[in-house]
Amino acid sequence: MTFRACEEALGVFQLLLISEEDDGKVIELLSKPECMKSMAIILQRGSKDARVYTISIFKKLAENSNFNWNVIVNDQGISMFKSILELASDEISTKASSSALQVLIKILDSSKKSRSKAIEAGAMCTLIELLPDSNRSKCEKILQIIKLLCECADGRVAFIEHRLGIGAISKKLFNISEMASKICVKIFSLICSFHPTEKVLEEMMIYGAVKKLVVMLHMSGPSATRNKVLDMLKKHGSFWSRYPCFPGELKEYLGLDNRR
Repeated sequence: MTFRACEEALGVFQLLLISEEDDGKVIELLSKPECMKSMAIILQRGSKDARVYTISIFKKLAENSNFNWNVIVNDQGISMFKSILELASDEISTKASSSALQVLIKILDSSKKSRSKAIEAGAMCTLIELLPDSNRSKCEKILQIIKLLCECADGRVAFIEHRLGIGAISKKLFNISEMASKICVKIFSLICSFHPTEKVLEEMMIYGAVKKLVVMLHMSGPSATRNKVLDMLKKHGSFWSRYPCFPGELKEYLGLDNRR
């Protein structure tokens, strides 16, 4: 009965936050560590409605406060990330899914230690498998999370070990939005910098990522993104140039003909 009462209370708090009529006292109250820990427990063990209330509140707190997420990450750990990922995978409630992804971005962006726990909870696998059927907004959020995870060693390993990883990112590159393409380039740059294995480079060619990178090189856009593309082509062009589809003029531009 006490647990049920807590669930009902979260429903009331969610309505107060949605109404935007509070003066910040609700956010201040819910941002306290003891409240956050209690909500994290309900996120894992509560009813479907209560879990949706909780993730919606977490999203609102992420937007309005500088709460130290490590308080609940250290307290609940891997099980909390599994619950958030489960909501992120919800195909019925798109609002809950979107909120879960936004909360993940906030938590992972605030602490690199949290990324290891998210990876251990299976975040990389879940996100890669959600990517193919995601709309623009959801895709951009998923790509941002994958990029954050790839900034740590465990995340990069989890990415290259997934058989759909490179293919999924290759498909979204240049097909969703400028922001999505920019994030895709960052992901490939991280993978190519730390794991330029023959398998990785070959899959980038097979799935069309290299072809799209070449196209991006000739487009106007953020110089930082183009520089990352050029750097990848310079470092790994000698491998990719073995394929007949690699542009001959680009070989000359990159000075690859002179290396032979």
